[in-house]
Amino acid sequence: MPDSIYIRDPLYGFIEVKPIEEEIINTSTFQRLNRIKQLSNTYLVYPGAAHTRFEHSLGVLNLAQKVSEKIKLNEEDTTNLRLAGLLHDIGHGPYSHSFEAIMKKINGPQFSHENTTKFLIENDKELSSILGKRKEIVLKILFDKNYVLHEIISSDFDIDKMDYFRRDSYHAGVEYGTYDFDRLLLTCTLITEEDTGKQNFGLEEKGMRAYESFRLARFNLWEQIYEHHTRLIADDMLERAITFAVEEKVISKDKLNIKETDPETFCQYFKSFDDYSLQHEILNNSKGKSKQFIEDLRNRKLFKRAYIVKADSEGIPDAHIRRKLYRAFEEGLEDIEIEISEKVKIDRDNIIIHVQNSPIKGYITSRLDPEPSQNLLIKMKNGEIHFLDQESPLKIEFKTVRRLFVFYKGTNEEGERIRKICEEKFRSKSNYYP
Repeated sequence: MPDSIYIRDPLYGFIEVKPIEEEIINTSTFQRLNRIKQLSNTYLVYPGAAHTRFEHSLGVLNLAQKVSEKIKLNEEDTTNLRLAGLLHDIGHGPYSHSFEAIMKKINGPQFSHENTTKFLIENDKELSSILGKRKEIVLKILFDKNYVLHEIISSDFDIDKMDYFRRDSYHAGVEYGTYDFDRLLLTCTLITEEDTGKQNFGLEEKGMRAYESFRLARFNLWEQIYEHHTRLIADDMLERAITFAVEEKVISKDKLNIKETDPETFCQYFKSFDDYSLQHEILNNSKGKSKQFIEDLRNRKLFKRAYIVKADSEGIPDAHIRRKLYRAFEEGLEDIEIEISEKVKIDRDNIIIHVQNSPIKGYITSRLDPEPSQNLLIKMKNGEIHFLDQESPLKIEFKTVRRLFVFYKGTNEEGERIRKICEEKFRSKSNYYP
């Protein structure tokens, strides 16, 4: 039997890759992840944050092994968990989540990269040939929320986040995502519910403080990196470029329709796109707005901030205006962008409104409306099973961050006019003055 290979990683040293995993890594489907940035346009703020989904997936593979050893999974479950960890992100489009906007427009608002991951595992000929009979159990691990191995891959406490918190912090050069990694690994465990026999992925009591540092890392990363205003506008500009590319037929809407096109066509067309090929396709074939947006991004000619306000009762006290804003957010903000651009007398495409609506997640700290999966189970020293919020002295309220940004391309004078129009329209003073 062929030997394993080892890949050097900046976080873990050498990662062991077994023969079947090496086969998967060498497929075109997986190699594509080498050309997709983990954090989209975040490198425009933190230049080191140009790491890829490829290295993150190797990190999750490595953590699957470490957790399997800690909770004493058998060899078969360990192999399958490793494969699921390796494959969990293959459905990401160019620039990771940025491509999802157009996929949602084409395939419906509930569509996500996870749908594409599932479709590729089910239909990609290369992957199917390598996985063989393991395909169904890998799909079960990735998508069956009632399966304990799924919790290890995808939950509020999982090996996906355990890797990307550390990896994103490392490459961005910040400390926001650090937590007591070794202690979490040492104290993770399987917890069996006595009445149902259901197994859950949880922690031993002595890991509680490590988990508190983990969820605070999550909060800090969202606030300081993932939702940085420069990343928001860069991603919005990219999404608009992709939308225009579809309208110009530079990107085929039909071939990205997962239900309407045949599986092989979808797989091959979707896999043809990565960060570089997307830009190449637009720059070489667009003769309109899509090309201009990509050129502006490449040269860091980003839209500027004109107006920022909290999109809640504190920031916009008028409930009627807030309701209209939320409705517009659900249905599309184009009408508001057109209204502002007409009043300022600038091109409609030089205005982008972004309603930030990001839940800063952590395990709930109240048992008023819980589901068991929403609250981390803790195995106490005396053998009793408690929820984290029963034992933790920290009662942290993880509010959804809601802000309204109005970005623009133009002169400072135009930006000032936009600010005044928005203050009048939303009856609230801006929190930002250039």
